[in-house]
Amino acid sequence: MSKNKENPKEDKEMGIIDHLTEFRKRLIVCFAAVGIFTAGAYLFSNQLLSFLTSPARFTSLTSLTPTEAFMAKMKIAVIFGVLASSPIIFYQIWSFVSPALKKAEKKVIPLLVSVSTLLFLAGVSFAFFVVLPMGLKILAGFSGDEIVNMWSIGAYISFLIKIILVFGLVFELPLVILFLTKIGVVTPKILAEKRKYALILFFVAAAVLTPGPDVFTQVCVAVPLIILYEASIILSRIFVRGKSGD
Repeated sequence: MSKNKENPKEDKEMGIIDHLTEFRKRLIVCFAAVGIFTAGAYLFSNQLLSFLTSPARFTSLTSLTPTEAFMAKMKIAVIFGVLASSPIIFYQIWSFVSPALKKAEKKVIPLLVSVSTLLFLAGVSFAFFVVLPMGLKILAGFSGDEIVNMWSIGAYISFLIKIILVFGLVFELPLVILFLTKIGVVTPKILAEKRKYALILFFVAAAVLTPGPDVFTQVCVAVPLIILYEASIILSRIFVRGKSGD
């Protein structure tokens, strides 16, 4: 009798340990990549700081503590380290979940990595070039003529990082739903039936993520989420039809 049949519980525990070991190795690779790119980005932190503060040119950015400017540059270096290493990070993620894919599906991992990276960077770009400028102007408008806008550089960079990372991850929605469809968690029918709830959730998320009561800005944020959700339904249907035809 084989060892696996004699000790199924031990075999299962070894399987979990193997997965945790693999996860740890891939996590180390991700952190190493981010660290290397972060070190490189810090060499250009002054140029990156000038670029990232361009949406706030209409106000004054100040350093309120002796270390705030340094920490702001470190945050900038880290965020660019994450952006630059995003292909490596997505490769590690898709490689880790690859056991849930069929042999033929594993061959498209390079394509999945490319699409994941493009969607992530598209979300980051949309946040920086569209959402952030509108949101900052709305926030600055609340001060009126009586208050001079002088924002902390540390608070500004933290706010910027939160916005761009949220949108970068939100733009991964089509691929996430496609993967959930593949493993049977959701179906195109469920996605279509829950559409009205998703629309409400998107507008609530837009209201939370977008500062101020400006409806136009909230719509500009919610519309891409709606488009991504509808694209996810279409991709899910295509996948299910293709699977049925196999």
